[in-house]
Amino acid sequence: MRKLVVVCIALALAGCHRGTKQDQTTEAPPIPRSFTMLFEEPGAIDPAFVEDAYAGNIVSQVFDGLVAVDENLNIVPEIAQSWQVSPDRHTLTFEIRADARFHNGRTITADDFVYSFTRLVEPGADKQSIGAEYLRDVVGVDEFMAGRASSVRGLQAEDALHLRIELKVPNSTLLAAMAMPNFKVVPREAVGPDFASKPVGSGPFEFESWERGRQITLKANKGYYRGTPKLDRIAFLLMRPTSTREELGMFLDGRLQFLQAVGEDASFLANRHYNVIRQTELSVHFLGFNCTTPPFDDARVRRAVAHSIRYDRLSVIEPLTYAPAGGVIPPGLAGYSPKERPYRYDPVTAVRLLAEAGYSTGQLDRDIDYPSSTGVTGVGRQTDILIEEDLAKIGLRLRERYVPWFEFNRMVNEGKLPVFRLSWAADVPDTSSVLYSLFFSRAINNMFRYRSSDIDRLLQRAMGEFDEPGRSEAYAKAEAAILHDAPLIPLDFGCFNYAFQPYVRGVRLNAYGIADMALERIWYER
Repeated sequence: MRKLVVVCIALALAGCHRGTKQDQTTEAPPIPRSFTMLFEEPGAIDPAFVEDAYAGNIVSQVFDGLVAVDENLNIVPEIAQSWQVSPDRHTLTFEIRADARFHNGRTITADDFVYSFTRLVEPGADKQSIGAEYLRDVVGVDEFMAGRASSVRGLQAEDALHLRIELKVPNSTLLAAMAMPNFKVVPREAVGPDFASKPVGSGPFEFESWERGRQITLKANKGYYRGTPKLDRIAFLLMRPTSTREELGMFLDGRLQFLQAVGEDASFLANRHYNVIRQTELSVHFLGFNCTTPPFDDARVRRAVAHSIRYDRLSVIEPLTYAPAGGVIPPGLAGYSPKERPYRYDPVTAVRLLAEAGYSTGQLDRDIDYPSSTGVTGVGRQTDILIEEDLAKIGLRLRERYVPWFEFNRMVNEGKLPVFRLSWAADVPDTSSVLYSLFFSRAINNMFRYRSSDIDRLLQRAMGEFDEPGRSEAYAKAEAAILHDAPLIPLDFGCFNYAFQPYVRGVRLNAYGIADMALERIWYER
């Protein structure tokens, strides 16, 4: 999402489970012909507007793009069978496969990619695509977005099978960005009012049905240019279990082929011959602030909140799933270095900072609306409870209420939440996908409404830098300055345990986690 959208990117977490005699004696369920998993309901299934890991996963099954990433996050061909980068790095040329087709049977051409990419920067759209962030350096994008041109000059179909992209300046992340869900190709003739709920793509699975609040079903694309998938169907269950124990029970009795296992669940399942894969992800879990909303428009207040949290209590909730975050840049990205948490629990400093901000009593004395998509149990709920207890001591009373994921995501994007807890997963294996996407002043995903001209200069310098030491240095400086201003409080880096039924084979995971599961590779050993 990767940004994932994610994003992108807060995943529902299951709670702990202790095995019982009944669990141990249950007979193995029959092997199904479909792959079923619990999912948060997406707002839409349209590549242009993917914002989270859930929609990203579904879009990646239904649609294909020019390139993809493998298990090691290397760029590999998808519909583009080859590509070239000019010596001056200003031009990218892609050769399109001649045998790739949309689900409606039409052959895919270079012009389809011109159309699909142009949709990402369409002027006057109700909302802007995350993918637009990575096209800003394409020649003619600014004029098109301003309504001064009818097309993007830098996006050209040389012929049916050759796509050319011209850049104003070299961009070190654009090729990797082409693997994002936002850059999947769509057929012009299918795009209309119903496209987001009845999509037509070119991927290994075709859209079959969407029962709101219940299930999204995909079926195998028997005409897929890479070969028909082994699975007949994929079912994304949108129903919310009444408890985490029910969720685990659905997995144990065979109704689910996949489970994100947490706490004792991972050991419990591994000891009973289920396939449990531990996967570190390029993600950071944080408490964020809207920096334009009082009292969080004052960096001293934000730092005071950061010094009011007892992080040692958070660390023991789920040590197998989260690693304490020493910053914003997760392990695996340029600029990351192992270090202690950027803030420590220090109530004395918190009181001093509040006094400096004009709260002489050291108390904010405020009730804050705190919507959450976390359920009534599990790791996310436990985290919320501990944070709420700590912040109440400085007079910041978080009034939690449950909202569905898509509604929570919309409220964050629209800047309606003064404070919120969320996870962010990198869209591309590059630090820009975290720092630039979240903190550049004009970034689409700057959910904090954070502004700093100094940070903007550092991030723009890093985006155009192809020398790795230079990029890492610029990103490290930007991260340090961001942490000082505290538009967010990093809590943890993600590391998840994914459980599969024993008969599931062909699982391919990478550091994008659930957002980039190649389900067309899965098959069952009967």
